[in-house]
Amino acid sequence: MSNERIEPIKMVEEQGKGEFNAPEKAVHFFDIWDLASKKYDEETFDHLINEGYRFVDPDGGAYTKDQMIGSVMGGRPDFEYYNQSEFEVIPYGENAALKRSVLTTKGKFHGQEITGRYRQANLFIRDEKGWRISYCQLTRIEEDEPL
Repeated sequence: MSNERIEPIKMVEEQGKGEFNAPEKAVHFFDIWDLASKKYDEETFDHLINEGYRFVDPDGGAYTKDQMIGSVMGGRPDFEYYNQSEFEVIPYGENAALKRSVLTTKGKFHGQEITGRYRQANLFIRDEKGWRISYCQLTRIEEDEPL
């Protein structure tokens, strides 16, 4: 096993410690996600995503953990640009946290154009593996809609 393969897993283990109560923690989580997706690192994704995970796309399509991992391993989504801003992290007790942000992206997901701005909500749950993403939902922001 090369160091490139181990590094994201160690990052996940470190991410699982402590509280999930600051935007920096969420930014770091998605840095790990980005690194794992560039390396097609299925093992890291298995640790980042909990078993009951759901991703709801802007059209209402729902994806399970296995479907999301399969998408990433298959080169989808395909982003030219991806930026999250306006982070807000709201802890709910010791084992749950909600992250809200605005996502600006240029790219495709399952062949569908997803270029634009979205409100993004992520629910994180701490379980025996540490902090893992449990839910994600994207809602398109129309160009003339204020943030």
